[in-house]
Amino acid sequence: MLQRLRKALGGTDRPTEAHSPPLDRTVVPLARQALLAAINPATGKRWNNNARYVVAAAVLLELAHEGRISVAGAGRKARYRVLDSAPLGDPDLDSALRGLDAGGVGRTVARNVILLPRDDQVATRLVAEGLLLEGTGRTLGVIPTRRLDPTPAAGRDEVVARVRAALLGESVPDDRTALLLAALLLGTPSKLFVPRDRAKDADRRWLEIVNGIGDDGLAIVSAVAAVRDRNQSD
Repeated sequence: MLQRLRKALGGTDRPTEAHSPPLDRTVVPLARQALLAAINPATGKRWNNNARYVVAAAVLLELAHEGRISVAGAGRKARYRVLDSAPLGDPDLDSALRGLDAGGVGRTVARNVILLPRDDQVATRLVAEGLLLEGTGRTLGVIPTRRLDPTPAAGRDEVVARVRAALLGESVPDDRTALLLAALLLGTPSKLFVPRDRAKDADRRWLEIVNGIGDDGLAIVSAVAAVRDRNQSD
């Protein structure tokens, strides 16, 4: 699906801005929303190993949305620029921003994805805050596995409801929901959110929404997808 997204990539640098205010504490960071949405409630596990890329994209998309970074280009050649290094007040976003600000040679997104918080780090934080309950499940009925179950306070149902409504065309997603969908595109199938018989239409709508997130966002999705694809081929 991302081949169609790459056609929309172009990207332009923004002018340097004055320090922006911290993120509204009442706004749940996109990385947390993405991780919660990626958990399969039937198994208590993330849908697949691509959750790490979902979380990485969510972090970058939020930093761009908040005016902290700009990204231009496509795939492994996409480069970022830190526009504002002021902290946002969220540990995962601020950790990512510090890492990107001190990033290595080239300042390509692909080279520096490793500096971003991982999905297991975000999950551990949510467990510590009581938003995920950690337990033990069974694979094939025998092999013990880690299980993560969102508590009602985590708000997963609300997140999934917004995603589902957008994919089914029942609502027009706001900016943050569109960015959330862009991150989820990197590692979750539509069947996690919509009935199987609506999946084809949902996939089409999904691409339409993501294609509207702007040049910075499309560059981020393309860059993280390139890292994912390369790691899967190794």
